[in-house]
Amino acid sequence: MKKIAIIIVNWNEPKATIDCLASIHKLLKLNKLDYKVSIIVVDNGSKDNSVRLIQVKFPNVFLLKNKINLGFARAVNIALKDVLKKDFDVVMLLNNDTVIKQKTFFNTMINELYQNNEIGIIGPVILDEKQNIWSAGGVIDPWRYSGGHITKLSQKTSPVDFVSGCCMFIKTEVFKKTGMFDERFYLYYEDVDFCLRAKKAHYKSMITSKAEIIHSGSHTSRKDFGKMDYYLARGRLLLMYKHASLIIGLREFLRLPKTLAEMVFGKERNHSRYKFLGMKDFLIGRFNKSNLWS
Repeated sequence: MKKIAIIIVNWNEPKATIDCLASIHKLLKLNKLDYKVSIIVVDNGSKDNSVRLIQVKFPNVFLLKNKINLGFARAVNIALKDVLKKDFDVVMLLNNDTVIKQKTFFNTMINELYQNNEIGIIGPVILDEKQNIWSAGGVIDPWRYSGGHITKLSQKTSPVDFVSGCCMFIKTEVFKKTGMFDERFYLYYEDVDFCLRAKKAHYKSMITSKAEIIHSGSHTSRKDFGKMDYYLARGRLLLMYKHASLIIGLREFLRLPKTLAEMVFGKERNHSRYKFLGMKDFLIGRFNKSNLWS
């Protein structure tokens, strides 16, 4: 019998997390599964009553409590360290602001993941609250090393550059070959980096249109767009540093005056300060701003 570990990170969002857990439990009761599911919630230093509410509503969920907000990648790694010591076959990463309504979701995802040995990571189609496609996998710009979500379906199960960390099923053997998430990303691009590392280890990242979830949006990002801009700017450069060729890195360096001009005079100039800070912190190797917005 296969064993699946579901990892969910919470930070000051008890209602979203409880709704997410309720949707999972409902499906687990409705379906007769051929595998064992364990749910781990990592509370990332919440300052509200998240821990108490989750414990009361779902006493059987394994709850890990961090003292401060350590970021998504590090929070997931804390759970992974325990999971990888045990004989789990699959890790499911799931954002707390998602709801699963499709009755056959879990069986479909596991069946698609084990279609062949080359598939290491698979994700569902992710819909927004209006039922529009938010992500059907991701594509990487090979020159700028920015990641973008695909919003159109192609085949029933198709390869993608990366699977969104909003919902991804990963064979545990992939972690054993590639390592865990790079904690320097803190927030954003850790999923892109992981899929690229998995590809180098000869694993495919796939999306299946046979399964879907609803994503109500990035609540954390909505609270502070500056944080989103900061980590996206820093994460993109870190991704490029890790995976791009020297030629692409040189091209980006030569393009720097244009990039700065776009930040100062472009449509997103109101957010340019945070983007600049993210770029600056990458260049000086600063990756310890974990408490900047906690």
